Amino acid sequence: MKKVSAKDEVSKDLKLIYRATTVGDVDAGLKEFKAKWNGKYPYVVRMLEKDLECVTSFFKYPFELRRLITNTNVPECKQ
Repeated sequence: MKKVSAKDEVSKDLKLIYRATTVGDVDAGLKEFKAKWNGKYPYVVRMLEKDLECVTSFFKYPFELRRLITNTNVPECKQ
């Protein structure tokens, strides 16, 4: 993301994908992300699509466990 000038906005949109609660939400978020950013940042979209299998692999676990797996902030994990 070093070459992304709109980091805050792109990061916000990426969080919608990474924080999705279902695989369907991930797919919908990716579709919206592609529509919005593919013209300006096609390499970000390609990287996201390449890593999509990794993102969706977490959905085999219950939501509460996914929060623990993906969060490195110990105080947040204990909430």
